Amino acid sequence: MDFALSPEQQALQAEITSFAYANLNEGLEERDKAGVFPKDLWLKCGQPLLQGLAIEEAYGGRGLTPLDTILGFEALGHGCKDQGLAFSIGAQLFACNIPIALHGSTA
Repeated sequence: MDFALSPEQQALQAEITSFAYANLNEGLEERDKAGVFPKDLWLKCGQPLLQGLAIEEAYGGRGLTPLDTILGFEALGHGCKDQGLAFSIGAQLFACNIPIALHGSTA
């Protein structure tokens, strides 16, 4: 059995790690000391649809498989040193968005 990542999965990880490293770490120490939640960075995470990795494209997400979603989230953890922000994105995705997508209705 081959457990190697596909080129698409490797590209996904590289994209998210690069995005997180370049956009989510500036001013981390100051935010941490001040106890400030970075709302602007939360909104910035919407650009690569991090809060919607596993949500169907028709509903504004990326439509990734469960494995690809986990690989993307792992990449976020590698690139984003603000683990509170990464945790918040995970909580939103896994505890809110996915259950609504699976069990909600358009009504």
